[in-house]
Amino acid sequence: DLKARVVADGTGLKLDDIAGTLENAGQPQLLTGSGELAWVKGLRASASIASRWLDLDRIVGTGAETTPLQSGMALADALIHMLPGEAASALKLTVDQVNLGGDAVAGLKLAVSRADGPLTLENLEAGLPGGARLDLSGTIAGTGERRFSGQVGLHGPSFGRFLAWAAKDMRL
Repeated sequence: DLKARVVADGTGLKLDDIAGTLENAGQPQLLTGSGELAWVKGLRASASIASRWLDLDRIVGTGAETTPLQSGMALADALIHMLPGEAASALKLTVDQVNLGGDAVAGLKLAVSRADGPLTLENLEAGLPGGARLDLSGTIAGTGERRFSGQVGLHGPSFGRFLAWAAKDMRL
């Protein structure tokens, strides 16, 4: 379900007061935000979305049995396909709590953009299991196998708890 106030003219359109609902096994996930699409002097698209709770494992189709890294890469792949390479596009996502890798991640803030090339991860902040805090920025490129290049900041009191969540059954 998606509702929005739309204002359009010959130069583009604006979506305000976006209210969307994703149904998740009887648990609705509510989205709010705004967006804009302009087609004069080049195609440009942007959106800002917020939610109190999202199950990213289900949204990207990985499920709770996969590692957070696998779910994160599936999300990056979805964003690369969602943000058109032939347009200047940007997305900001703020979520109070997400399910990722079968556990709760708090305070997710994500800002990505794309313009004729790789996905630019302008900022990713999140509170991870084990009290860890993640700050990430860089680029995600490649077709088929994705590659990340950038800065990673990870700190917190329990590296063991974080690693148990992040790696699950992976052999490191």
